[in-house]
Amino acid sequence: MVGKQLAGSMVQQSVKRGAIICVCLLLIGAAIQYWRTVDAVREPVAHQATLPAEAGITYPAPILVKKGPLVDPVDGFVSSNACRDCHPQQFESWHASYHRQMTQFATDDSVIGSFADDRVTAYGQEFILTRKEGKYWVDMDVGEGAESARSQRQILLTTGSHHMQVYWYGVEDEGRSLAQLPVAWLKETKSWVPTSSLFISPPPQPLKPGVRRWNEICIKCHTTDGRPGIDYSDLSAVDTRVAELGISCEACHGPGARHVASQEQQNNATDDDIGEIVHPERMDHRRSAQICGQCHGNWLPDSEQGIDEYLTRGTCFRAGEPLEDGRHLFAVGQERSSFIEEFLKERPHYFEDRFWADGMVRVSGGEYNGLVRSECFVKGELSCLSCHRMHHDLDDGQTVDQWANDQLDGQKLGNESCLQCHEEFRTSTRLVAHTHHSAGSTGSQCYNCHMPHTTYGLLKAMRSHQIS
Repeated sequence: MVGKQLAGSMVQQSVKRGAIICVCLLLIGAAIQYWRTVDAVREPVAHQATLPAEAGITYPAPILVKKGPLVDPVDGFVSSNACRDCHPQQFESWHASYHRQMTQFATDDSVIGSFADDRVTAYGQEFILTRKEGKYWVDMDVGEGAESARSQRQILLTTGSHHMQVYWYGVEDEGRSLAQLPVAWLKETKSWVPTSSLFISPPPQPLKPGVRRWNEICIKCHTTDGRPGIDYSDLSAVDTRVAELGISCEACHGPGARHVASQEQQNNATDDDIGEIVHPERMDHRRSAQICGQCHGNWLPDSEQGIDEYLTRGTCFRAGEPLEDGRHLFAVGQERSSFIEEFLKERPHYFEDRFWADGMVRVSGGEYNGLVRSECFVKGELSCLSCHRMHHDLDDGQTVDQWANDQLDGQKLGNESCLQCHEEFRTSTRLVAHTHHSAGSTGSQCYNCHMPHTTYGLLKAMRSHQIS
């Protein structure tokens, strides 16, 4: 039963991602009774993790906090700092990316919202947002009915920074569980708004803050090697841990411990001696795209056991492994396991909420679902890296800020991505004959017909990634 309940929670998130891609703003869960003030000061505690037997592999000490996720790299993960010395340019561009900033501790370097004694009225109550001695606080009503009372909660974690930012605070008597601040900061308008107003679906009434929503759902894509550590029989022992906050090097390249050790042992190592590190550009296009699909895909563990394992250990997906192992990638008209069929019977509107009638993805967060149905992928070698570049190239004509916006390859803007394979349309004569629009016009831009804005996310229309 627990597995089915979490399964519903996980997949319902894909609709909400239509407003905030993988920001985990789902407003469901039990009403909160009472929360206490917590302090996110780091504690210098010795690392106790069991290390692999291989000589030369060491791990950074964990970043321990009294509340919120424990940053604790284990199982071959060593964090992005281990990559920095040998790959300074790649580290610098990653550090400037929104992938890196997806989840952060709430500090002066990460918080973009205004906490200058801002007063925000939403859901029939007032939220007072302040900064005191380098920490961020909200004064709000907590509890229900007669037990409701004003109280302060410390903001511990942030999600997002590109278009908006969401905030999280600790939950009393639930270990490392987090609850979502019911108002979010919009970067463009520099204003606070109710999180429910950001959704594509009607907001719930009354307000139900997303308790454990970050621990259960958001952690899957907004951290590296996120491990929920949830046992519903004892919520006081929620022990959520991550290798690193945000989407870091090892999310795409796999655990780096053996690679780091091998490089330290051979100072003049060549590309043939990379020591079990994954390089997406050197992989088959299908396997390469699956690395992005772990987060940019609408999928679910395909069994009750898979859900239970996720609750404890996380997805356990490692870059380079088959994404489909033990997972169901949703699509219209596909074969499904009995577990998925039962799940869908209980949610008859699941597909119409997430897909258009023809099967195209309706809300953001399912780009991989669209990609794998594209003929360029099925019959060709199209992958995410055909258009996108995960590290900024100094020679691609873009500034770092321009690149970070969508992480597009500066050498493949406009029609260049398509002309890699469809070279015959490089001449104006062939292009005009094909599009019936003048060369250089918007009507002759390949993606305006083949990747129209039919997906909703980040408060805007987004291009479909099913190229048709």
